[in-house]
Amino acid sequence: MKIILFSTLLIVWVLYEADCTETQGNIAKAYLKYLQDEGKLGESPQNLKTRYQLFKNNIRMINEHNSKQSSFKLGINKFSDLSDKELSQFHGLNSSLLQDEEDLLSSSPSLPVSVPDTVDWVAQGYVTPAKDQGRCGSCWAFGSVVALEGSHKKATGVLKNFAEQEYLDCVFTTRDGCTGGATHVCFDFNKNTGHMASQTSYPYTATDVDRSECDLTKFKNSLISGKVTGRVTSRHIETEENTVKLLSLQPVTLFIEATRTLHQYKEGILMDQTCWSQTNHAVAGVGYTPQYIIVKNSWGASWGESGFFKLMRGWSNCGLYISAQYPVVELTGEEETEEGAQPALYDHSAIVGPDPPKPDPDCSNQFGDSYCDRMSRASCHNPQMREVLCRKACNNCWIF
Repeated sequence: MKIILFSTLLIVWVLYEADCTETQGNIAKAYLKYLQDEGKLGESPQNLKTRYQLFKNNIRMINEHNSKQSSFKLGINKFSDLSDKELSQFHGLNSSLLQDEEDLLSSSPSLPVSVPDTVDWVAQGYVTPAKDQGRCGSCWAFGSVVALEGSHKKATGVLKNFAEQEYLDCVFTTRDGCTGGATHVCFDFNKNTGHMASQTSYPYTATDVDRSECDLTKFKNSLISGKVTGRVTSRHIETEENTVKLLSLQPVTLFIEATRTLHQYKEGILMDQTCWSQTNHAVAGVGYTPQYIIVKNSWGASWGESGFFKLMRGWSNCGLYISAQYPVVELTGEEETEEGAQPALYDHSAIVGPDPPKPDPDCSNQFGDSYCDRMSRASCHNPQMREVLCRKACNNCWIF
């Protein structure tokens, strides 16, 4: 007890030494409370000043954003005193692996002509509660599992809570899955092995230290009444319209650029103006409304809106519309022997603040049309994509 008290007093002294003004002193008190709430009081004094500066920078960003008219709010959370390098540990999409994608098991999506105005797979019981990948770059496993759970529910009527750790241990045999991966190999693994355990029998450990630990005989197979027979991959759907059409069919794996703004997201309809569509994070689309896309993340239920977030429609959304994947699940004819998993409860109907401003095509653009056109040509695949990525707003040219 005395050691804990001494450590706490030492932390307070270090913070107040860094900031002796009244305003900064209040931030120091807020950071001490943050350390207590997040269980970070064990941080060494050597690192404390650096983390405190990161915390102050995030406080400044959050307060500045929340003071403006906006469709979303930011907030303090477990990411608020981490560096950019540390934040990358909570991503994990390896784009170089996507370039080597094997298409033998893949088919192009058959998109419906018309779709409902609103689709909510969470409310329909196709989605399990939010999970937490921890400090392991395993978003690719979590994003894949959401799509697999949705495909299995669609084919069999049973929602399973599948094990991300099986992907971590078994998909990559020569590299550490916590350093990143790709989603298509997960569905190919399920097809080739016919195996996927439940999270109950194969708990998540956020580690992939020993690549020789893949022994499927140790874990009961939960692919009973349904089996993976292939996957649907759309590498360059490039439009919000096609993404929505895919989402009308079932939950799908999507990719996004996870920015500091996304890390500090708290609630509302996110319109991130800080990204460049350089995707580094796998997530899952689980529905949509006329205003936004519903996305399930893998940063735990305490982050965002119960682990989910809403992305505004009508914007590029940090590369979310570039690619989509899901596995094809067909019935095996075997009788299901396991009970279904508990579905997520997420009421996404609340909208923070007024509708966001739309770009005015007649307003002035301080960067100039030539700059905007040049930047968009360098970062897009075709004229249709350029129109989405390059948006004018008064005195700004937003390039996503």
